[in-house]
Amino acid sequence: MSCKFYEPQSEWRECTFFKWIGEDMTEWQRHLTDEIILKKKVLEAQLTTSQSEVKELESQRSWLLIENGNVNFKYKALNAEMKLHINLHAMYILCN
Repeated sequence: MSCKFYEPQSEWRECTFFKWIGEDMTEWQRHLTDEIILKKKVLEAQLTTSQSEVKELESQRSWLLIENGNVNFKYKALNAEMKLHINLHAMYILCN
């Protein structure tokens, strides 16, 4: 028995129902099929988890890039201020 909307030329199905036609499955075939389906579900769950982790890491990366830009800006400002103080101090020493 299979989907009544199955089109053999395109192998298109409207429903997700599937049942073997012909010989009955042996116990080891049924067990193997169940194991494959279970493994597929586990892999799909792992993929979903990995995709969520990737999205979280991309979000963290974006935040870190912004913070890195802020730190670089502050560093340049402090570096310029420090150079100004050093120059002023040097001029003070030379003048006295």
